[in-house]
Amino acid sequence: MMPANENKALVSRFVQEVLNGGNVDAMDDLLSSDVIDHRHNHHPINSVKESMKALHGEVPDLAYKIEDVVAEGDKVMFRLSLRAKHPQQLPGGAPGQKDASVSSLHLVRIRNGKIAEHWSANLTEEQVD
Repeated sequence: MMPANENKALVSRFVQEVLNGGNVDAMDDLLSSDVIDHRHNHHPINSVKESMKALHGEVPDLAYKIEDVVAEGDKVMFRLSLRAKHPQQLPGGAPGQKDASVSSLHLVRIRNGKIAEHWSANLTEEQVD
C-alpha cells in the first residue's frame, strides 16, 4: 500500500495533467486499465479517455482546483471546485456562454500506484451572469 502523501500526489497529478491539462495519455500512468467510474458507469480506461476528450472538446477552458484532500489507507477523498465558460444552459440559468462553477466531492481507491475506482457527487452548480 502506498503512503497517504503519495496517494494525494497521484490525485493532484491527475487533476493537473488530465482534468486541467486535457492530457488523456497521462491516464495510462495514473489509472488502472480496469478502472471503474461508479458515477458515470465508465470502464475500462478507454471509455474514461473518450469521456474526458469529449468534455475538453465541449468546455475547453476548464479550471479545476483541489480545495480539500484527505487520504487514509488506499483511499483519497477530495473536494474540487471548477470554473469554466459553459456553452449550454445550467439548470435555472439563462442560455448562452456563461461562467459556471461546480463544487464536487470525489473518492478514489488506489491499487498498485494507480486509481482503480472513482465515486463522485456534485455539491453545487452555479451559473454566473
